[in-house]
Order: sequence, then C-alpha cells, then structure tokens
Amino acid sequence: MRVALDYLAIAVLAACGGAQNASHSAAQPSAEEAQYPALHWAPDAPTYLVTAPRVRDAQRAIRDLVDSLGMVGRVTPEELGSAARELLGVDPLGDEVATKLGVDLDGGIAMFSESWSPTFVVHLAAPATTRAFFAHLRDLGMHSTAQTIDGIDVASAPLREGLVASWAIDGDWFWFHLASDDFGETEAPGAWLVHARHRTKPGWSDALAWAAGLARDAKPLVGFWNSHAVLAATMSRLHKHAAGDIDACIAQLETVERVGITVDGDGTHAAGKLAFDLGSAAPRIASAILPPPPGFAALAANAPLALQWNVDVAKAADALAPCLRVFGTEPHELAQTGVRSARVLLETFDPDGPSGTGAVALDLSSREKVGQLVDEIPRLAVQTDRSFGTYHGRHVAIPFVASLDYVLDDTIALAAMGDGLLDQLVAGTPPANAPLFAIDVRPPGLPERSWQYLLHEVFGSHGGKLVTSQLLKWRDGHIALTIDQNALVLDASGNRR
Repeated sequence: MRVALDYLAIAVLAACGGAQNASHSAAQPSAEEAQYPALHWAPDAPTYLVTAPRVRDAQRAIRDLVDSLGMVGRVTPEELGSAARELLGVDPLGDEVATKLGVDLDGGIAMFSESWSPTFVVHLAAPATTRAFFAHLRDLGMHSTAQTIDGIDVASAPLREGLVASWAIDGDWFWFHLASDDFGETEAPGAWLVHARHRTKPGWSDALAWAAGLARDAKPLVGFWNSHAVLAATMSRLHKHAAGDIDACIAQLETVERVGITVDGDGTHAAGKLAFDLGSAAPRIASAILPPPPGFAALAANAPLALQWNVDVAKAADALAPCLRVFGTEPHELAQTGVRSARVLLETFDPDGPSGTGAVALDLSSREKVGQLVDEIPRLAVQTDRSFGTYHGRHVAIPFVASLDYVLDDTIALAAMGDGLLDQLVAGTPPANAPLFAIDVRPPGLPERSWQYLLHEVFGSHGGKLVTSQLLKWRDGHIALTIDQNALVLDASGNRR
C-alpha cells in the first residue's frame, strides 16, 4: 500500500506542477484547445489522453475519485497528500502547488502517452518558483542529470529502482515524464517531448469529442485511450507472465474500439463515466441481459443497499472464457450454482440479532442448489400457500423468530423478509434498459454499527471501520454498467452529506 501511494503521489504531483527555456510559440488554438489549453501539446496519435480545463478541476476530480472509489482500497485524499509530502514536500491536491511549485491553478493540464509511460503538461504562473523548488530538492540531496532535447534543457532523476522522472520548463509550461522498467518500452530518448512539440495533424479530436459527450458537465476532466493501441503496447509484457489463452483473451478485448472517461463535480456532487465503444458487438451483449423483477428498481430507489447482476452468467462465462482461464478460473465453475443472475436489496438490518428486512431475486438454470436451501427451513416453521402477483409461492412463519415469503420454480427464485415486500418486488413494469450490474448505496439508511458489521465481512475488522467512516461521508452513491447505443458505459455518481 505504501508503494502504491508513493507512485500515485508522484503522478498527481506531476499533474499539478525544472530547467529554464524559451517559450514554444503557439499557433492559433483549436476549439478543443480553447476549452482545454494543455491540448496544444498533445501529440498526433496518443495511446491515451486525459485533460482538464484547469488544474483546480483536475484536483477536484482526483479528490472525488479517491474519496469515493478509494474507500475500496482504503486510500483517502489525506493519505495521498501525506505520501506526496513525504516524497517531495508538497500536497498536490491543495493550494501548495501554487505557492511552492508555481503552478497556475486556473491554467490547463494534460496527461498523455504514445505507449505506456505518461507525460504530464501543466501551465505555470511562476516558473521561477518552480525552478527554485527543484533547486531546493537538489540541495537536499536529489541527484539529477541534465541533457538538451529539441533545444530544451531536460533534467532526469531516479525516483525508485526502475523508475525515472524527467522534467523541463518550456516558457511557462512544465513537462514531467515517468519511465519505468515495468512498462518495457523501447521509445527513442526524448520522443515524449519532441513528438508533442512538433505535432502536425492531431488524430485525437473525434475520440476526445466522443468522450466529452459522456459528461454531465460542459468542462469536466475528460480523456480517452485507444484500446487497440493499449493492447498492442501491453501484449509483449503479458506474454512474459502468462501463456495459453492470453492471445485469445486479447482477441476478445479487441472488440473495444476506444475507451472514454469523464469526471466532474462541484465539491458536493461527484460523477464520472467510463465508456467502452463496442461497435457492432453491443447488441450481442445486450441480448444476454435478464431483466430484474418489475418492482426491483422502485424498491432499490429507497433501500440503503441494493445490488444487481443481470447478465446471464453462463453466456458471460462463455464469452470471457479465455480471459477467465488466464486468471485460473474455468467457465463451467461459474455456472455450477445454477444461478443465471442475482439481485439483492437490504431495507433494514440489526447486527444484534442479526435480523433485518430485504429481498433476493434469482434467475435459475437449475433449482437444485437453491432447493437445498429451502429444505433447510426448520420443521417447526408453519408454511402456507400464497400468491405473489402471477407467482405461486409460500409464506413461512418461524415462531418467535421471523417470517419469510418465497417463490421457487425451475427458472426463478424469489425471497423476501418484510411484510408485503415480495408483493412489491413482482409488481409494476420491467425496466426498458436494465443495467448489466448496479450498486446503489444510501449510507444514512442504516446505523453506523450495521455498516461496520456488514463491511467487516469484506474488509476485516480494522478495514471495515475505515471503509465505514469513509462511506458515511456520503448521502448516496450509485454505480451502474449499461448499454448505451454502441457503448458499454460505467456510470458512477454520488452526493456528499
């Protein structure tokens, strides 16, 4: 975890903030450059490209990402800032990048590569402050070497074994490049700077416009990567660590033409999208989606926790068979439970019982495994026949303990604890565009001790407490993977308390 934080801190510090040089003369900015100024330096054919109109926007996007998704890895924005201070004496997510590094917080920023190694470009408000910062690092013992590339003075220094940073100042723009032995690249020395300073015809405009179209906000952090180029850049490295099905797995992934990303928010609301352009493959994936019960969406809209997986497990396992085998899983293993899809929602939960109310809905390929669970119902329970919408099921009453409603046949299993909950689950109209999977969380809906109990099962005692403390900062959170025209879109959003 410490090493991961260090590497992330280095990248973020570079994104927010040295050798002196004359400014590169700028041509008339394009429409994209007018909105995202750092795009002026993007090379013609980047493998990936991410940009924000202002450093402030990038900082906020990173804070939102770390504050939300980072809770899974138990990384907080404060820990990231602390790791950066330990390395270079500045928090990249705060105003220190302006006072100590001379960064223009209202200036443009971009990250790109022609392979894997990232190059960051950021606008400076005070280049002299940036030079003084790096001079101070050398005074503290940082060993760097200097060379001239394309008429620009470039300094380089090892950060860790196998990881080298290079940086330069070109007028009022700061460049930072990371090269790692792990990337296994053979790029010409200085190509990261030369190609960006001498582009001829940008080939990324359409892809960036497509990615920006995903956003709710007009000016988010936005980016894309060329899926085929990324696969080509990583194939040789993967071959060093895996064999057999790796080529077939990569062939499956080649159906993705490009990937787009946007992140936006206002400090209270955070949102982001990750989209995979599937082209003609999108309808095939959509055909594998099994709609949830008609009332599930309405119940999930108010439940503290709702999870749904609507993709037919057997079809997904067959489609991804080569990739599953790369990771040591045989496709048939996923189908052994007899479950094709699953949805779960929790309305109340008391860890002292434990007891609570909620519902489960499964599509089945076989009722054998689920039927064994029904056979475990205590003999003292009183079972009576009951109808739930068009389904015939049973009501189970366990004296002084709980009651349960369920439906079980050869294709479906439904169960609910809570008066009338199963009736609500099967009522209404199925959604027109069900997600492949979705997670909806409303932390205020359960007491803190309930979340700690639930998360303890996933993250352990200490981790459960940490994740709970992060989770309770939010009023709600939503993640959904859907088919939108020809794209597979992962949409995440949330609101802080």
